[in-house]
Amino acid sequence: MDYSNSSAAIYKINGYVEKINIQLKNIITILKENGNDINYDNAIKISKFLPSCVDYYEQITNILSTMPEYAQFTVKMDNNVNRWDGQSVSLMDWITAFEISLSQLIEEVERVTR
Repeated sequence: MDYSNSSAAIYKINGYVEKINIQLKNIITILKENGNDINYDNAIKISKFLPSCVDYYEQITNILSTMPEYAQFTVKMDNNVNRWDGQSVSLMDWITAFEISLSQLIEEVERVTR
């Protein structure tokens, strides 16, 4: 689909952000219930949420990749989204925080389940 219309892109992106946030809230609940410790059982539970997070994130990047560079930048900087903790941030900040969190979660889950 062509997302040269940035309002259509923002609508789709915001939907994927919300879906990811729901998954992250589930992961955070697991962590809080276990004192932020990731043991084998928690890692297995968390690992079930990660594929959908990755899939939704890939959809966001696919949408952005169909847009001209200036439109991508505008959408990332001017579009505020709610982070999983409810704080409103720019899409650019959300993407950065999500990428860091996701990579750390994947690394820790892989370490524990090996």
